[in-house]
Amino acid sequence: MVLVKTLSNNAPILDFAIMDMGNREGDSQFGNAFSSGQARIVAGCGAYHDGSLRSIRSGVGLEDQGILDEIQDTKGLFTLRSHESSHVDTLVISSVADTRVLKFDSTGGIEEVYAFQGLTLDMETLLAVNIPDGRLLQVTPKSAV
Repeated sequence: MVLVKTLSNNAPILDFAIMDMGNREGDSQFGNAFSSGQARIVAGCGAYHDGSLRSIRSGVGLEDQGILDEIQDTKGLFTLRSHESSHVDTLVISSVADTRVLKFDSTGGIEEVYAFQGLTLDMETLLAVNIPDGRLLQVTPKSAV
């Protein structure tokens, strides 16, 4: 047996930033951040003494599916399956002050909903996850339901 190639493992990626290396004039990036086709991901990878920052260029292909300018100060993102769905179709967006819920339909439409399966939306969500029997678990600073 002969070692042909060694590939580094970037997992787990704990956080990342997307940079467009084609828009570096004056260090301001206006417009679509992926416009030059030279996108790069700078990622915080690994953990503990094996953690590092990695610059990832190969295989970076980004395409805007939607831009939600009015959503600010996001602290957490959680994906869920709604009760009637067998696939992920809901995005829970948590900020310090509240929680917002976006529902995606099969045609690609996005709708913000103001009530979703009993979730508390007037405070930050620390965790939202599907659990067995079609139920949801939401953890907030004051409760777990």
